[in-house]
Amino acid sequence: MSKSHERRREPRFPTNIGIRFRVNADGDTCEWISGRLMTAGGNGLFIKTARDLETGAAVEVELPFKGEAVCSAGVVLWECPGEPHGYGIRLTEIDDEIRAQILDEITSGRWLSEGASKKDKSDSRIFFADLSAILKEQKKKPEAE
Repeated sequence: MSKSHERRREPRFPTNIGIRFRVNADGDTCEWISGRLMTAGGNGLFIKTARDLETGAAVEVELPFKGEAVCSAGVVLWECPGEPHGYGIRLTEIDDEIRAQILDEITSGRWLSEGASKKDKSDSRIFFADLSAILKEQKKKPEAE
């Protein structure tokens, strides 16, 4: 397991949906960039994109929740230069309500719906069947100091 995975406070789960984000450079917000949300968890995301981003760059991510999109600030933590090319994003301005919405989108299968086959959706429901137990265990663990 990589060191970045070892530092995560919450698990990441597979997703497959289009997403938009933009870089906040020198206080200026750039144009929206399209990508694919490949994994998500309560504190971060992995976005597949062909665009080059700088590690440490501030970003704004548009989270496609049921009924409305919500923007959240984040920072680029790492790059995956291989396939899929993309970036690990830590969400920096996230409250319990947004975190709960992210987990709802994951467990409902909505973030798998775009481009996912019936088998993928069925497999994801089995995969997420124990999500509640996993999250309860995560909450029981003491915060890392």
